[in-house]
Amino acid sequence: MDFILNNSILTHLNESTYRLFNENSSDYKEVLISFSKNLSRDLGNVDWNAQNVVLILSGIASLFLIVNIIRFFFVPFYVKKTFEDSNGINRSINNMRRMGNMPPPFPKLGWYRIAWVWDLPRENTMHRVDCLGKNLLLIRGKDGKVSCLDAYCPHLGAELAGGMLKEKDGETCIECPFHGWMFKTDGSCASVPYTDTIPTSAKVKRYEILEQNDMILFWNDENPASYQPIYVPQISNGQMKYHGVAEYNVSCHVQEIPENGADVEHLGFLHTPMFGPFLYNWSAEWSVHPENPQCSRIDMKTWFTCFGYRIPLLWVNPRVVQNGPGLVFLDLKMPIGNMYSIETVTPLKPMLQRLTHVIYCDWWIPRFVAKLAFYGLVNQLERDIPIWNAKTYQDKPSLAKTEGSILKFRRWFKQFYGDEINTTTGNLRVENSRDW
Repeated sequence: MDFILNNSILTHLNESTYRLFNENSSDYKEVLISFSKNLSRDLGNVDWNAQNVVLILSGIASLFLIVNIIRFFFVPFYVKKTFEDSNGINRSINNMRRMGNMPPPFPKLGWYRIAWVWDLPRENTMHRVDCLGKNLLLIRGKDGKVSCLDAYCPHLGAELAGGMLKEKDGETCIECPFHGWMFKTDGSCASVPYTDTIPTSAKVKRYEILEQNDMILFWNDENPASYQPIYVPQISNGQMKYHGVAEYNVSCHVQEIPENGADVEHLGFLHTPMFGPFLYNWSAEWSVHPENPQCSRIDMKTWFTCFGYRIPLLWVNPRVVQNGPGLVFLDLKMPIGNMYSIETVTPLKPMLQRLTHVIYCDWWIPRFVAKLAFYGLVNQLERDIPIWNAKTYQDKPSLAKTEGSILKFRRWFKQFYGDEINTTTGNLRVENSRDW
């Protein structure tokens, strides 16, 4: 009986391990459930003594261990948290929070990440997006290119995402689910099923987007883009490998998050302590990029110490570039190679931001090493999030003599509001707009 039990556990354990490794299965729960069901079926006549119970529990524990080893070494890093479940800030507290006098909520002269390229993995797919006060529909057409349209039909306002993608005259079209009107990816109306006459006003608004760095970027102005976002060729040519992403919903004004980079004095207080005698030390200076007025940069050096002594080979030299209001590029030089992280900030509502960090490393760096380095970056980021979630915007802050970079940052960032900063007299009160 013990031989049968041992053989059954080993057989199903081997089968589950094979599925995880060779079938590239990402549904770990399905594998675990299948293992449990198969084991239970074979154990109907087993004598349930203490030894057999230990054997069964050992088999289950072994599979859990295998799953977690596979996830650690082979599966990309992924974190997704809202401001409620990660930091204990609930809506009732936010409804009592003093917001302050703030700039416009959606800086219009900027590129924002509204989707990942894997959200539209193949031709003739679509993806709905709500952000920046707009409702958008992304469509990857037959030609493989992505277009961005307004989410609603100009006829009677039906949501186009509820329709189907069809081909007409060799082009990808979206069919309205209400009356069957068809629109091309350039927004023009291709056909009306019950008439040959197409109204001249039957056109869906189309927005300017770019597909690069594994992201779909959205230009938030009616006029053509006045500058281009930074392009990272190492991502496209495969020199750097994708290792994961962290996503957060943060309750603050969009300007507060990139302003953190200019607030170099907070690094020593909030980000230096690690645990016990270990310290994460910083040296940073913020400035406007000398060659690109839409960019600012942070020249930074970091190192670890223990009991005041510097630890060799534990250092990171980041080169940080803020590119407009919604993109930050971090080129991290480490002893083992290079890590590249892109931070994106996309306003979902006036006081709700989608903050993401995606990480790439030199192709030779193992995934578990990249994940450990990324975990350190995310750990530092999560120290800021509770502050952002609960703070008020100070339009006239009381600053120390060493904090002049904050005012320089605000003067630099003001360019991205365009003429909106004048029409709102520099402020936007949102005390009555708390449906976020």
